[in-house]
Amino acid sequence: MINPARPLVIYESMSFDLTTLDFEQVTLSLVDQALKIDGKRGDVTLKFELHSGDKLVGTGIKTLVMSGLRPYDAELVKGMVDNYESYRTEFEQA
Repeated sequence: MINPARPLVIYESMSFDLTTLDFEQVTLSLVDQALKIDGKRGDVTLKFELHSGDKLVGTGIKTLVMSGLRPYDAELVKGMVDNYESYRTEFEQA
């Protein structure tokens, strides 16, 4: 899991392959995800498709690097989630 005291997730790259430019509205669908862990480092790959209605208009891939990984701790995760929820609630009420 990420280190809740010092989370480090770095955007590495993203690419698109569009089959057409003939579209106005696009929806993004996640089609695959992978996490490869090597010690305290993790490489994340997200693959997605772009659709305009029922028509596939492109694909894409995004890669991220996670650093400072540590063993899973349920209490620390609960604290991260609670902290995120409090920030989200404050934002929605502003």
